Amino acid sequence: VEAAVAGVAGAVESGRLPEERIDRSLERVADLLAWLETAGAPAAPGAGEPDLSGDALARAVAVRAITLLSNDGLLPLDAPTTLPDDVTAIACVDEERPPDLSALRGRLAEILPGAELLVVDGGIAPEAVRKIASVPRRGLSILFVFDEPAAWRGRPGPSAPLIDAARRIIESHARSVVVGFAAPRLASLLPGAGAFLCCYDGSAHTQMAALDVLFGNEPARGRLPLAVPGLFPRGHGHTRG
Repeated sequence: VEAAVAGVAGAVESGRLPEERIDRSLERVADLLAWLETAGAPAAPGAGEPDLSGDALARAVAVRAITLLSNDGLLPLDAPTTLPDDVTAIACVDEERPPDLSALRGRLAEILPGAELLVVDGGIAPEAVRKIASVPRRGLSILFVFDEPAAWRGRPGPSAPLIDAARRIIESHARSVVVGFAAPRLASLLPGAGAFLCCYDGSAHTQMAALDVLFGNEPARGRLPLAVPGLFPRGHGHTRG
């Protein structure tokens, strides 16, 4: 934050950024704050209208945002014919900022009773390798890869050890699905998966929505807001029922 403030101040002092530009930005912020103060609570939905307030709105946004980037026929998974013993579900998380996995565990247990969720992080490489080596090669692997952006890390995306662990898991299975709770560029770091769902963030609503799309309870309706260089153009996304 300090560097950003210093950069803006320096740009104004050097003349590269006119003070009028700063004033216009401040006016827009003030207008937005004034609007937020006067905006009332959303009206109650009428008969037959969906409830789009609070958790319902967050859930609706999460379901509509999930984007199917690639699919070689693996998705949607059929819960009644998918045996827990044939599925290895692994959450790849950042040890510095681990996500709350309670929503993911709960919804997975509802859809696929008996399936275990393993957790791998990139903090201790030998431990990550040991967990990967214990995963059976048969069946299907589902990787839930989390990445919460943080400027203080000084790097974009998950750590190198975590990406390496995820790649090893993909390579160790004939069939694998990546569910990325991260920016779309994660797809370029994890090639080789049979299917890739881009979910953008790892909130509880998104975790539950991702599993519903994964198992065909909801269609994937999202479209990429930006291009993934060398892979997918802006607006890309597969729609399926």
